[in-house]
Amino acid sequence: MSDLRENVKEAGEEIDSATKALAERYMSEVRAKLLLKQPFYGVLLSMTDFIPEGVIPTMATDGIRVYYNPKYVVKLTEAERSGVLLHEISHCIYLHCNPSRRLNRDRMRWNYASDYAINLEIRDLGYTLPKGVLMDDKYRNMNAEQIYDQLPKDEEQLKKLGGTLDVHIEPADGSEDWDDMEDKVISAFEMTKDYYEGKNQGKFPGGIKRWIEKIRRSKVKWERIFHKFVGQALAKDDFSYQRCNRRMLPQDIYLPDLRNHIIGHVVLAIDTSGSITPKIIEQFAAELAKISHLVDEVTVMTCDAAVHEVVKIRKMEDFMKKIKFKGGMGTDFRPVFKEIENRKIVPELLIYLTDAWGTFPQNRPPYPVIWCLTTFSNKNAIPWGQSVELPPDPSNPRGY
Repeated sequence: MSDLRENVKEAGEEIDSATKALAERYMSEVRAKLLLKQPFYGVLLSMTDFIPEGVIPTMATDGIRVYYNPKYVVKLTEAERSGVLLHEISHCIYLHCNPSRRLNRDRMRWNYASDYAINLEIRDLGYTLPKGVLMDDKYRNMNAEQIYDQLPKDEEQLKKLGGTLDVHIEPADGSEDWDDMEDKVISAFEMTKDYYEGKNQGKFPGGIKRWIEKIRRSKVKWERIFHKFVGQALAKDDFSYQRCNRRMLPQDIYLPDLRNHIIGHVVLAIDTSGSITPKIIEQFAAELAKISHLVDEVTVMTCDAAVHEVVKIRKMEDFMKKIKFKGGMGTDFRPVFKEIENRKIVPELLIYLTDAWGTFPQNRPPYPVIWCLTTFSNKNAIPWGQSVELPPDPSNPRGY
C-alpha cells in the first residue's frame, strides 16, 4: 500500500505519549464491546492493524489498515467511537479503496458515495456517528456505484453536501493484499454467522450479506470452510472473559483472548489407497498449516480398507515426519469412524482427505466432518458432511 504521508499533504502534529495511550485504550475497549455485541465486526477488527498517526485530522484507511489521530479519538464520545470504528472497517469490508472497484471514477465523488452507503448501515445498526457526516435516506439500499451516479459531478457542488468523515488513501497498484482482505471478511462471517442466525438474532446488514455472497462466488478456499467450525467453538464460549488477553493486562484493558476460541481436538484421516499420491499428501499438509494455529490437539489416522496408523502430532511440521502413510489397497471409510469410537475420542471435527471412491458409513457421526477432496474426486457420492475440493496442484493441473 502507498505510504500515508504520500497521500496526505500536511505536516503531522506530534502526539504526546499520554494521549496516545488513552486513545489506544479507548480503541481497545470499543473493539472488545463490538466483539460482544456485533461479533462479525469485532472479529474483523481484531484482524486489522490500527496505527496512530498525527498527519491526519480524524481517521483514515487504505482498505487494509486503519489510521487514527489520537487527539481526535479522545475527543469523541464513547458512542461515537463505536460508530467511527464501524465506519472504517466497513470501507475495508466493501473494498472501497481497491482501484479495481473504483475503476476510473472520480476519487472525491467516489469517496462521498462510499461514505453515504456505509453511514446508513451503521445508523440502522443503532450506532452513533459524529455530527455532520454524509447521511441521506434517499440512498437507502443503494451501493456506492449507484450513489456515485446520482451525486453532482461538479466538485464545488459536491463540497456543499458536506465532507467525508475520514481520509481514503490511494493504494499502490498491483497490491496483493486485497485477496487477503476478502479472506478475512469471509472468515469473520463464517466464524460468527451462527451468532446472528441462532438464539441471539443480532442485527446483520443485508448489504453486507449480499456483498459477502458476491465475493465468495469465486472458488471457495477450503480453509474458509474450516472457519465455520471454529465459529461453532467460538459460539460455545459466548465471547466470555474467562480467559483474557494477557498482552493488554498491563494497560488495565480486559479483552477476550481469541486464542481461547479454537478447535480443541481434530482428527485428520488420510485415505492411503493408490489414488492418493505423496504429492497430494504434501499439498494437504501445506493447506493444513494455514489453519494449524486454530487447532489445539491433532490425531492423524491413515486408512485404506483398514486403519494402519494412529498418531498424535503437536506441530504441523511433524505431520510429514511422523506419518508413514501405509496402505495402497481399496478404500473403506468406515474403519476410521469405528476407530474413533473404539478409542473413545470425542473430536470437534474430522477432516478426511480422499478422492471419495469407497464405502461410506451408513449413519452420520455425532461430530462434524469435512471431506477434503482431491482433483477428479467422486464428490457426488458424499452422503453427509461438508465437502470441499483441495486446490489443484499448479505443477500438475490434470491431477495425475
